[in-house]
Amino acid sequence: MRQRRNGLIINIGSLAPVVPTRFHAYLSAAKAAVNTYTDALRLEVRPLGIAVTTVEPGAIATHPGERFTQLKVAAAIGDYTEQETPAPARYYLVGSEKWYARLGRILPPSAMESLAARHFQLAKAATADRGRSA
Repeated sequence: MRQRRNGLIINIGSLAPVVPTRFHAYLSAAKAAVNTYTDALRLEVRPLGIAVTTVEPGAIATHPGERFTQLKVAAAIGDYTEQETPAPARYYLVGSEKWYARLGRILPPSAMESLAARHFQLAKAATADRGRSA
């Protein structure tokens, strides 16, 4: 793909990072990592003419004959039956670049990509990379 200066990388994600469900924290975290990896990789390979995208299917049966809504635990764990109160905030933003996280919650991904490229001077690096061989 680098030599041709053309290509498409497709990662398989999930709706799990957007709509997390109980007892599937591992899946939500793993698929959120796929999304972040895709976003970062897209910025890295864009100057090479390579596109990167994530396909995010909704709930699907991962085991033959099993529906997501029918998955049950064998026995309930007592610690999970009561909800904690008062609940802490979802996120605590710290550091000088916390405004990126705030903007990321209201701006479309394409705008955040442009901001990151400008902030980290990726556009200049992309121009310099065009003259190099793969």
